Amino acid sequence: MQKLILSKNLTRLVFILSFLFSTAGCSQEKTYWKATTFNKANKEPMHGATPDYISDLLTDFQYVIKDGNSFHLDFPTKKDIQIDTLQSFSYRRFDAEEENNAGKLIDTITDISISGASLQINFNFLGTLSDDNRFVLHYQKLTAAEYKKEIEDESAYLKTKTEAFEIYAKNYKIDPDWKTAQNAPTVSYNLPDSYGNLVATLPKNFEITEDGSFYKDTFDKIKAGTLAKNNKLFKIELTSLSESFYDAKLVLIKAPESDFDMKRYLAGKPFNFKVIEQDANSFHAVMLSYKKKDQSVRVRNYISFKHIYKNGIHVFYIADDENDVKVKNSEEFAKQHYMLMKKLAL
Repeated sequence: MQKLILSKNLTRLVFILSFLFSTAGCSQEKTYWKATTFNKANKEPMHGATPDYISDLLTDFQYVIKDGNSFHLDFPTKKDIQIDTLQSFSYRRFDAEEENNAGKLIDTITDISISGASLQINFNFLGTLSDDNRFVLHYQKLTAAEYKKEIEDESAYLKTKTEAFEIYAKNYKIDPDWKTAQNAPTVSYNLPDSYGNLVATLPKNFEITEDGSFYKDTFDKIKAGTLAKNNKLFKIELTSLSESFYDAKLVLIKAPESDFDMKRYLAGKPFNFKVIEQDANSFHAVMLSYKKKDQSVRVRNYISFKHIYKNGIHVFYIADDENDVKVKNSEEFAKQHYMLMKKLAL
């Protein structure tokens, strides 16, 4: 596994510079940095979900104070890190089921360099399909006063968003029409014998088929998806609408009952994930977004979820419907999947 850290030549250079600075009384000088952008080392464009995934990995490294051999992180979390032991931004690893990268760090820091008003962190990101997985994170140097102002502004903005999400979720009401849809007739489907002779009951305007598309998720302690062990995947398609843009997933997993706990599962959700309605084994939630320009909140995604444990099998139903004005019937899909969550039985 590749470890960071400053190359031998750079380490020697840092040592020499540190010595020179110490003779001038500057060895403890702090420098303040703000991340501005990242790019592929070869300057080629990034594709697909790569930019979003990397942005998530870099969350804690938006702002950095370099103090000797330490990085102090201030936002959104506070922590101190020894530079010469820093291996990764996230320390997330690939699952054991990943054929080529099992157990490897998803991102690995390879070099840190400072030149004048520029700080760069070079890293490898194994989550890209590109043959070249080298990336560079760039920082802009700030004064202490500029840094303090940036952190204050970011903290205030986060507080504003958090409060706006809380108020929106508190006042959010499920459309009464969604409730009446629960009276729809149902139909039964026999699931594979190898998974406990289960029979799924769902609304008549849905059909269930085995799913061959790639899927990956985690339900509390349970790894789910195409590459996970002891899984069976189904998609539940809504047949009553002309387009089939959204499919719900039905995931069957053989695992101990104690491996899933709803409270633990929901505790890991981000602050813009708000549960609107919940009972013992299901919930309906919204993922919210905030528009800074007019300080408005909107629903980005509707999520319907249900968990059933039967015959030694965990059955997870998950529908994540994007609320997109460009997609015809997006709210209708969310309504129908809410109904499915309510009606689904084994």
